[in-house]
Amino acid sequence: MLRRLPLALALLVAACATQPVSAPRTGYQPQTTAHLTGAVAVNPMDYRPRTGVAPQGSVRDVPGYVTNALKAELRRAGAGLNSSRCILDATIRDFKVDRAGAEEHYGVDIRYELAVGGNVQFDQAFGTTFTVARGQSVDRAVDDAIAKNLNFLLKDDWFATLLLRECSGRA
Repeated sequence: MLRRLPLALALLVAACATQPVSAPRTGYQPQTTAHLTGAVAVNPMDYRPRTGVAPQGSVRDVPGYVTNALKAELRRAGAGLNSSRCILDATIRDFKVDRAGAEEHYGVDIRYELAVGGNVQFDQAFGTTFTVARGQSVDRAVDDAIAKNLNFLLKDDWFATLLLRECSGRA
């Protein structure tokens, strides 16, 4: 019996090695054209989807991936990520795909809260949809849907004003 164990283990490992496993996503590319002045700390996002099927593609950790995407977009917009005064929290309330006919509709709904000195100064939810023809890469469609939602935050006048006025060291 013990002599057959290494052979059985080798066959099991060989069988598992032939199954394709997609790698976790690490390559979100920021897309924003917003310009921000200020610095903010970004807490890890909560994930509390209300409906739908998450179109995660090869994204394994939805809140971690979207949090990192937000940080990348903030950096691209010119914001720092090293504030102890300004803290950005967010909750992903929906992250879904609806497939209907020849189209796929991706939905992202995120609530953002910016606290300045411990007091919430910005509390806004943005629900966005992104429609693509069936057959487009799920990973690309997910990234585009995330970018569209994050861009609503980054281009929000009140968010940008708070960042400049309260989070930049400029009075």
